[in-house]
Amino acid sequence: MSASSISTQIVRVGVAGAILAGACLWGIEQWALGAEKQLTGNPHTPDFSDTTDPFLLWQLLPGATEVNGQQVHVNALGARGNAVTMEKPANIRRVVVLGDGMAFGEGVERTKSFAIDAIDSLGGERVGVQPIILAVPDYSIIQTRNLMGMRGWDLEPDLLIYSGPGIEMNVGTYVDKEVISAFRGTTPKRDILEAFATTRVADHMLRVHGGNKAIQRDNVFRKGINTNTDGRPRVSSNDYSLHLDALATQAKSAEVAMVFVLLPLPTDLHDTPQLQRVAPYRMAMVDVAAKHGLPVVDGPELFQNSARDPTSLFHETGRPTVKGHRLLGYALSKALRPWMRGHTINTTGTGVTLPAYPEPTRLLGKP
Repeated sequence: MSASSISTQIVRVGVAGAILAGACLWGIEQWALGAEKQLTGNPHTPDFSDTTDPFLLWQLLPGATEVNGQQVHVNALGARGNAVTMEKPANIRRVVVLGDGMAFGEGVERTKSFAIDAIDSLGGERVGVQPIILAVPDYSIIQTRNLMGMRGWDLEPDLLIYSGPGIEMNVGTYVDKEVISAFRGTTPKRDILEAFATTRVADHMLRVHGGNKAIQRDNVFRKGINTNTDGRPRVSSNDYSLHLDALATQAKSAEVAMVFVLLPLPTDLHDTPQLQRVAPYRMAMVDVAAKHGLPVVDGPELFQNSARDPTSLFHETGRPTVKGHRLLGYALSKALRPWMRGHTINTTGTGVTLPAYPEPTRLLGKP
């Protein structure tokens, strides 16, 4: 047999092998696509299995339910309010509200929460603007980013209202980044691999359910072990800036407008050392906003300049009153008015690299 015949045969075998391998990979990918939701869960639907959710830790129970002592209605997407379809209706602009308890409207009716109050005062659903409260009490920025990856971005928002900081400063029995797995789309290095269902399924089995964070979740939520004996905040100020910057970057990439709301605290109305711990987080919010050209509603300054009695703005629990929400909602409505009229509210931004922030040395309890 001549050398050319051998070479031709080798090429044919190689091509046939490549075709066979490609067909096998295609078959595996098609199987993974069909089995993905069964194996990894449907990210659009809250999961209430016995295991702790690897991306969110917990979710709101749909229907009439109690959240921190308050009776509220939660829809099938885990958002406070009436039913919302994943597909956005024609001629509707969607506003997704993000944050934790204050953005959720803990202690007040949904329509009295500052974000809904602001949007309704500008016409709201009467003028084709649909607000969706994806904020969840005690959700950190890490949980919020995962929630956006699981269903928030698929809702096709036109505007994001993010408020904070909040629970990030709290000290608990765990640190978020040690127990919460990153949902796909939150780590750029994995973007290419995550385009394939095969790697998504494999990643879920090996990393999400079999990695060190899964062990830590089991220690905290099933065994009741305190894995944060040195008293670190749930999210450090520098991790907070990193995730907030990533969220703003994703919004800009998706051409979604965004506004930040700096949340006021009862301590803003008094000169107390407790404000020292919130300062780095607020600095991060202001810096990220400047970097991306986002408007900022300064809640602390607003409350301080209101000259109102603290008891009219905050309950003894630290939650804002209806008057407190209304005051913040009025300021937010002024920031949103241009967007409601079809104008942009985001500018080019500085694009500067974010600095390193000091970490509070003493964090006790909820701010």
